[in-house]
Amino acid sequence: MRDNSVLTRPRLPLLWLHFLGLSALSVAQPLLQLCGQSPEFFIAHRARSVDLLLVVAGVVLIVPSVLIAVVWVAGWFGQRALKAASGASVATLVGAMAMQVVKHAGVQNWTLAVPVAVIAGVLAAWSYERSANVRSAASVMSISILVVPILFFSRPAVWRLATPPADSGRIEVRRTPHAPPPGPVLFVIMDEIPLLSILDAENKIDPVLYPNLARLAHDGVWFRNATTVSDDTRWAVPAIVSGRYPQTRLMPTRADYPETLFTVLEESHRLEVVEAVTGLCDSDTCQGGTPLGTRLLAIADDLRILYLHLLLTDDLRKRLPPLTSDWARWGVKGAVEEGRRRAAPGSHPSSLQVARAYADWISTEDRQPTFYFVHSLLPHSPWQWLPTGQKNSTRTAVPIDGDGAARESWGVAQYYQRHLMQTEAVDAVIGTYVERLKKAGLYERCLVVVTADHGVSFSPGLPRREFTDETSAEIVRVPLVIKFPAGQPGVPGTITIAGQMVSDRNAETVDIAPTVLDVLGVELPRAMNGASLRRPLDQERASKTVVFDQEGHARSFGPEGPDPTAALRRKFALFGAGTNPYRVPRPPQFAGLIGRPVAGLRCSGAGPAVAIDSLAKFLDYRPTPDESPFDVAGRFVGGQGGGVRYVALAVNGTIRAVTRTWESDPERWLATPPLDAWRTGRNDVEVFLVRGDDRRPQLWRAPITRTPGESG
Repeated sequence: MRDNSVLTRPRLPLLWLHFLGLSALSVAQPLLQLCGQSPEFFIAHRARSVDLLLVVAGVVLIVPSVLIAVVWVAGWFGQRALKAASGASVATLVGAMAMQVVKHAGVQNWTLAVPVAVIAGVLAAWSYERSANVRSAASVMSISILVVPILFFSRPAVWRLATPPADSGRIEVRRTPHAPPPGPVLFVIMDEIPLLSILDAENKIDPVLYPNLARLAHDGVWFRNATTVSDDTRWAVPAIVSGRYPQTRLMPTRADYPETLFTVLEESHRLEVVEAVTGLCDSDTCQGGTPLGTRLLAIADDLRILYLHLLLTDDLRKRLPPLTSDWARWGVKGAVEEGRRRAAPGSHPSSLQVARAYADWISTEDRQPTFYFVHSLLPHSPWQWLPTGQKNSTRTAVPIDGDGAARESWGVAQYYQRHLMQTEAVDAVIGTYVERLKKAGLYERCLVVVTADHGVSFSPGLPRREFTDETSAEIVRVPLVIKFPAGQPGVPGTITIAGQMVSDRNAETVDIAPTVLDVLGVELPRAMNGASLRRPLDQERASKTVVFDQEGHARSFGPEGPDPTAALRRKFALFGAGTNPYRVPRPPQFAGLIGRPVAGLRCSGAGPAVAIDSLAKFLDYRPTPDESPFDVAGRFVGGQGGGVRYVALAVNGTIRAVTRTWESDPERWLATPPLDAWRTGRNDVEVFLVRGDDRRPQLWRAPITRTPGESG
């Protein structure tokens, strides 16, 4: 009897062609589409043209080649084994495709998504083995092995990376007459910090919560009216180091930005550079060069993690590294420059560990002045670090929309709290840099610059990272503190406020690079749009500019910038003007409850029962130097409903947090008592349902019924 199936040895090449087509649609296309939309993935890996070609070839060829090899080996065990291996391969590829389709349809639970994907894969394999028409369709689909790479390289940003402009060579540097000898520079770019985050109620840098930034403002100049020129890191950071307004057609690479602080200073300074998501410093100069094989292994490792994020439902990918932490540090092996960052082989350092370790680069052996540059992906989300530098080991998910906008005001407040706490951890890191400079004897003659690429908005219902009229004050206004070398001229018009040196002149982030070169006695390249912040007051710029989308649309403001008053008022309404480092948000009507002993409050009886996640970690509190339980998350049980409810959490007999249930999930709540509420060892935890207001609160004690599994 004639075998009408494709599963015979002479037809293995056709089977491989079918595998290529299915894999291109289920693996290569989603991966390359996402990477093409975010080409900074390749920039963070210092990928070159050959890397892109090899990565695309690998993504298209490796999976189907492995599968056909398995089928070929199975064929040695007979036709039945060959058919089984081929069917399993088709089922796997189609199942992976179906899993992604189901996810896009909104299904984020594996108990539904996985069975649907399995059924789709099995049906596809059964049809493929029995129907010549299905195999003909698979032959037609094989054209995707050409279409998918063509679509990838047709993206302008990807094509620009694959065909970069020719290197313009070294920059001719001219020193100004009577310029002092070049000195060391410490340049720190923080990620995603609005100026409002570090301000106290008196409109100065909070000296209690952010003491190191406040001390820098005492020793240097805080530019209170500083604004970014872009709401996107890929354009904001190049603008900072090049002094040029963003051009969105350019990529954040040395090829597109040949005149930056890196190229101007590479002759006079030793460069110690950490770039998080840009490639503005030449790889051979700043990273010592990374072998092709090492780059490809790191890219492959991160693509593996990325594909798992694309494939798995939310409940299956909780343990994966978050995609927002670092484009080049998702995988277990870590970033391309991991070895440069002095991490142990095979480790996966966090952004905070990388930032802390950078202090070790500051050396007393400074025979040639050093340009220390670090762009830290902090306090960018994920917000998981406490002011102590410990990781929040019970971090709980807050309701969030796909575009990054929180669904409700209370979710925004809790995100805001996490951001503020993580910003305090960043302040501590800056303090370690300053102390290292002092111990090395470099601080007095060092130029120190601390700024942020852009801000972030915490306005309910609005996008966190996108510039709009409503988010402008939080997105555009950024911290900028510059400590000048001893004996250097200062900034005209500077005033002193509570010990902090403040300049309210119109400062934009494009002015930072010109200021650095001015201090170092280097003539400014003509391409720079910015000007030194030490320029005379009569040369003040009359407007501010921000570029805010892919098309390069720009918005101008007057020299005073967007008004921050409303956003600042909202911050203090949420957290108060106190100095507790844990910034516990409080519903306004119950703000006065926090800190009151339970014994002095009247309880009206028993309320609905609650279950608390990870309760044992709080009843027997055992923090470590690296992490501590912090989020106390729970839910009401019994399905009583009733909309939003207010919850008071008492620790050891004192109300330490007041929170509320989420509008999108009115049974669940999250409370965040400060760490000083807990004592090492045994603690008592009580939960109360609260009504009324803090003048006449009505409390119902909620019995704690059980402890669910670990929080997500």
